[in-house]
Amino acid sequence: MIGKNWLFPAQLTLACILSLTGAVLVLLLEATVWFVLPMMLVVMAYGIAIPNILARALRHYKDCLGTAGAILSLMYYLMLGGGLVLAGLSQNLGAVLTLCSLSLLLLGWCVTSVDWRCLKVEMPE
Repeated sequence: MIGKNWLFPAQLTLACILSLTGAVLVLLLEATVWFVLPMMLVVMAYGIAIPNILARALRHYKDCLGTAGAILSLMYYLMLGGGLVLAGLSQNLGAVLTLCSLSLLLLGWCVTSVDWRCLKVEMPE
């Protein structure tokens, strides 16, 4: 995607859509063994989003990359653990994934709308 010059907002939007699609499919297929296949979409979404988000978050902290990366990784794993606790308590992985994906889509939309506005201001006409 980087080779194709995809901008951060497009990558984040794609990751959010993949996550939501996978989550809804997991919700629909939860009673069967086939729920594993849409989980691949969720994993792909994480694989697209996490490195791009971390790179963007750490770009202003070049002097303390190790410490900042460790703190962000700790926060990531705490949130992931919290999601797993919710899935364990509710015994409904699909619903938890869907709610988390919807909240990520809303948050991603907020972030990308600001980025697109900044890109429009910076681009010469």
